[in-house]
Amino acid sequence: YVTLPKGLEILIGFNPDGITNILEFSGYLQFFTRTMLVFGIAFEIPVFVVLLNLAGVVKGRQLADHRPWIIVGLFVFAAVATPSADPFTMTFMAVPMVLLFFVAEIIARWNDKRRARNKPHAGLSPDEASQL
Repeated sequence: YVTLPKGLEILIGFNPDGITNILEFSGYLQFFTRTMLVFGIAFEIPVFVVLLNLAGVVKGRQLADHRPWIIVGLFVFAAVATPSADPFTMTFMAVPMVLLFFVAEIIARWNDKRRARNKPHAGLSPDEASQL
């Protein structure tokens, strides 16, 4: 939101003198909307992961076991979602997503430990728990 107008101003400034820019507002609006939507969705993924953990669907250990594939998936998502073909834009999107995923995994593991403390006999059968 902050850098996009300045970046477009610089790109439009590359036009030689005497040549007018043929950038239409609808094209700019479509580009801006798509970029904001993709980055918004990308950075909501860790929140979704934490919500799945709070609901008991995903465990922190499962996230750790599948971490390499999740990182590859985040980079693939960033490659498909970014508007340009250069690796820098993809990296600028993927690296924060990976860091936020690590934070989500830490929160999930903390929540799992908290849940285990509150229910110490949750993994036992009813007969085993009654014997304790």
